[in-house]
Amino acid sequence: MHTDPVWWELKDSNLYVLGYDYAKVDWKERNKERKRRRIAMGEAKKLALRCGTFPSAQEGKNKNKLDPSMILNKTRVWVKDPNGGFSQALFTQESDGFIVTIPQNLDLNGRYLVGSHIEAGEMEMGFSGEAEKVHLYAKSFVVHSRNDGVSGDEPSVFFDVPDKIPLEIGPLISRPEVSYAGTFQTRNREYEMKVVYRGKPLPNAEVTVMNEGGWQKILSTDSRGRFRVTPIGSFGENRYSEKYLYVVVHHDFMKKEFHCASLTMSVYRARHKWRSMSGGFVLWAMLGAALIVVATVGAVYRKKQRDRANMVMFENYRGKKD
Repeated sequence: MHTDPVWWELKDSNLYVLGYDYAKVDWKERNKERKRRRIAMGEAKKLALRCGTFPSAQEGKNKNKLDPSMILNKTRVWVKDPNGGFSQALFTQESDGFIVTIPQNLDLNGRYLVGSHIEAGEMEMGFSGEAEKVHLYAKSFVVHSRNDGVSGDEPSVFFDVPDKIPLEIGPLISRPEVSYAGTFQTRNREYEMKVVYRGKPLPNAEVTVMNEGGWQKILSTDSRGRFRVTPIGSFGENRYSEKYLYVVVHHDFMKKEFHCASLTMSVYRARHKWRSMSGGFVLWAMLGAALIVVATVGAVYRKKQRDRANMVMFENYRGKKD
């Protein structure tokens, strides 16, 4: 890569992950966590636009904050809602950077696309020795789910607006109507993704995949602009998810432009099969034990009833004999 990428960072991202950590044994804490996440999924989310070394710098350091001059008059933020509506969003400046709040309409559930386009000016990128126009793009998904909300009917994973966001990365999914489809990945599973430039698949593009644990891999798109990737998930057993960043660069020689686009993604640890099996075994064991208890209680009750009936018959017989 010949320039630092920009990317979206979801603030308080631990509140918005799907599922929960099956490794936790405290069911009360697990239920509290699930409830907290369900509530968070129905609230507005805040995303900060970052630049530089991935992942974000530690608190108290400003390495990943964008220069205000890069934002004012140079950056546009676009949002595509679950109904297919395309609109421009506005930044708010907070203590830790420039923030965009998604969604504005809390009643519309589904998958939102958030994208930015920075016109970084002219730079010498080392290709031809001449100054070229540099364009930086960042893209992220936001899943919104409010209990009393209405699901959108046209969710998508690509903007498909070449004049606003010419270069973008996105997953290929089989069920686009599912709100969370394509918005996250699972460790050690293969995924097919695509790079699009000005509305067409981009072949032979270089894609860099990196995670916050330091792992990095360089891939290339095929003739259809597609590539396959298997996130390794280098996080330890005490962590449930990890941030990934996909970055693609493209040099348009005809237009003398340099483009760099990113996509942020969360990768989760899969639920182990033995845990699923053990969970099912425990459930059936509990049901079996309950049935045994019920059968035992029933047998004892029936025996007492028979003993009582026999005693009554004996007393009646003895009374008649006397």
